[in-house]
Amino acid sequence: MKLQTKFGIFLILIVFLGITGFSAFMYRNTTGKAIRHAQEKAEIVLAEIEAMQSYFREVVRPKMYHLIPKDDFMVETMSTSYVAREVAKRFNRIAPEYYFKQAAINPRNPLNQADSLETEVIKQFNQNPEMKEWRGTANKNGKKYYYFMRPFVMEELCLKCHGNPEDAPKYIVDTYGARNGFGGKVGEIPGVKAIGIPVETAFADARKDFLNIMMFGLSSMSVLFFLVFLLFRKTVIGNLRNITRIFTDIANNSNEIGRQIEVKSSDEIGALAEAFNKMSLKLFESTQELQTARDNLEHEVAQRTAQLQQANAELEKANKLKSEFLANMSHELRTPLNSIIGFAEVLRDGLCGELNPEQMECVLDIHNGGQHLLQMINDVLDLSKIEAGKMELHCEVFSLSTTLDGILSVVRDMANRKKLSLQVNAPDNLPDIYADPVKFKQLMYNLLSNAIKFTPEGGSITIDVSCENDEFLISVTDTGIGISPEDQLYLFDKFKQVDSSYARQYEGTGLGLALTKRLVSMHGGDIWVESEPGKGSKFSFTLPARTPKTFFIQEKPSVTLEFTEPPEAKPSGGEPRKTILVAEDNLQAAQLLTIHLIEAGYNVVVARDGEEAVKKAREVKPFAITLDVMLPQKDGWQVLQELKNFSATKNIPVIIVSIVDEYDIGFSLGAVGYLVKPVDKKQLLQTLAELDLPASKNGAPPNLFLFLKEKG
Repeated sequence: MKLQTKFGIFLILIVFLGITGFSAFMYRNTTGKAIRHAQEKAEIVLAEIEAMQSYFREVVRPKMYHLIPKDDFMVETMSTSYVAREVAKRFNRIAPEYYFKQAAINPRNPLNQADSLETEVIKQFNQNPEMKEWRGTANKNGKKYYYFMRPFVMEELCLKCHGNPEDAPKYIVDTYGARNGFGGKVGEIPGVKAIGIPVETAFADARKDFLNIMMFGLSSMSVLFFLVFLLFRKTVIGNLRNITRIFTDIANNSNEIGRQIEVKSSDEIGALAEAFNKMSLKLFESTQELQTARDNLEHEVAQRTAQLQQANAELEKANKLKSEFLANMSHELRTPLNSIIGFAEVLRDGLCGELNPEQMECVLDIHNGGQHLLQMINDVLDLSKIEAGKMELHCEVFSLSTTLDGILSVVRDMANRKKLSLQVNAPDNLPDIYADPVKFKQLMYNLLSNAIKFTPEGGSITIDVSCENDEFLISVTDTGIGISPEDQLYLFDKFKQVDSSYARQYEGTGLGLALTKRLVSMHGGDIWVESEPGKGSKFSFTLPARTPKTFFIQEKPSVTLEFTEPPEAKPSGGEPRKTILVAEDNLQAAQLLTIHLIEAGYNVVVARDGEEAVKKAREVKPFAITLDVMLPQKDGWQVLQELKNFSATKNIPVIIVSIVDEYDIGFSLGAVGYLVKPVDKKQLLQTLAELDLPASKNGAPPNLFLFLKEKG
């Protein structure tokens, strides 16, 4: 809505309301004066009548009682109501519209019978004895009257004529009967004296004045409105339109910035125009400064972009160096660890002779230390992969209840050594879960191993599992040492451990919970802790029950194996021993594999490089081949390709046994199993046992894919 339209509507409303208010005020004032005049007249008339009644009651009536017989009664001189009525008749000859009546509910004379208004007023007087008079307006015979009424009270003197009919003068009973006008009581209000003054003419004049004022006011104000509106349009609207037009030109065309408005007056519009001119000049100066700053900024952005590109190149180089360092560290540390852990297991299992208790204790220390170091290396590498975005989830549907049973079977020995009770609370109808089974076991092992580590002997550990609202909730609760609120703040940070005397009794890298949190996040879940010092801890995490779209899904048949005891692979009877070709360049690693395989009943042939591995595979045609990837002359991938391309060796099962964990490449080239060093003896023998299945119709090895990784 335009400003001139708003102003016009506002002005019309002001004019209309002003005229209406003034007319209403005049009408109210006129009618008020009419009512006040009527009130004065009514009081004067009633005072005159009451004075006359008082004279007849106090002077004339007593004298009449002495002049007439006892039972006689002269109405014309002794009845005050009759005298008042007769006086009113004579007054009406002069002012016929005036009204007087001494009204009663039960009058002796029917002329004094109260109408509906008078009856209602009489009732009000009786209900409110303190009420002395009544005033108001009412319509009578189609005309408006102002009424003024006063009550008359029954006195002792009145009972002579209005009390018991037997005590009344005989003339009254004979004339009016013994029914009406009797039965009065002292103090009772039987009726009122009512005066009615006509005000219809005054009210009609007030209405006429109201309409005249309205018509005259509207006509006059309409002319005034038109003149004011024209003046407003010329002095305000015109100047505002000019300013608006220049604003629009500046908004649509930057070249108009700095344009000035001609100032024609010194009023508020002129002040607005001057303010606009100052603003326009300031805007022009700011635009010039902004253009200069933009030019400088583009130059700086170009410089910063070049610097950022150089920094990104350096970061990429550093990241590449870090990846190479981690890969080299993995190889250089895992290779000797493979020998340390493996030969410790050989000594522990008595394959080189029985050990005395002191020797066994030393061997176990070596084995445990190697496993701890291996765990630290694995955690560091896993975290590095997650942060680099190279950790992939190989998700599949599996039974959560069965998996938890397998996890408990692994950690139960650790719990039994500390006399800890393990319990799982899960519903019978628990649905299957879609997740990476290896990563799920890894995070559960981390939580359970921490619970066992930090729970004193005789405590308990409980696993609670539920599934609600398309979400699994899994909790691990222990009765251990608990965690302070301060430590909970950085509990899931890397290389952070709870700082307590009890916690420091155990080794740890501070990476387990950090890795667990990241594994849960990769699955689309969340993890948190509830704990109090001395009261235990409760670690809870959620996993989606549906397939998240963000998961990397490896569409490849896979089997995750759980082990209890190594398979019995020794030959029975006269069956020939199966031959295994071990392709391994590290002498200690080859020797370790040889010991495990021979002890399990296999013949072993060792190849120290890639070419020798291909040659011996063609010559020996072994039952299976364990193949290291990092071989001299020809790496493991080249060896695997040549074996699969040669008809005599293409059906020989090949199991990758290596430091590097590149499952996808291995399986894509035809490997049937993948073990990451250091290899557990049970895993190796179980893998070979699984390969000893009936061949397919075309003579190919069983279609078995094994994703096996070192413990931890």
